[in-house]
Amino acid sequence: MSESLKELSRLLKESKVKITALNADAKAEGALKEDYEKRLIQAMDAAGTTTVTNEHGSFGRTETVLPVAKDWDAIYDYVKQNDAFHLLYRQVTSTTYREMLAAGEVIPGIESYTRVTVSVRKPKN
Repeated sequence: MSESLKELSRLLKESKVKITALNADAKAEGALKEDYEKRLIQAMDAAGTTTVTNEHGSFGRTETVLPVAKDWDAIYDYVKQNDAFHLLYRQVTSTTYREMLAAGEVIPGIESYTRVTVSVRKPKN
């Protein structure tokens, strides 16, 4: 390996700082975008239209119905009684799985893998 640990750690730190700055910029720009979308929807409503086409592009209003879970017990009962497991997102909760694994419980159908990462902290002064 031609690169030293010091050099690699410096490069990783610089990359992390750049990503943090870019994420902050993206978050701010995302907030602006949401505000522009709300204002455009209000203007479209006021104009009585669902589309706008101009030199900047075509902009169409779409409406999507999304679920908001209010009573998980009722939802789970429905899913079980109606074999409607397709309603649920298929992902095992990592924290709970690790806790159960540490307690010696084996859960059928789950395999584990270990992800290795590097944590970066500020230097001590």
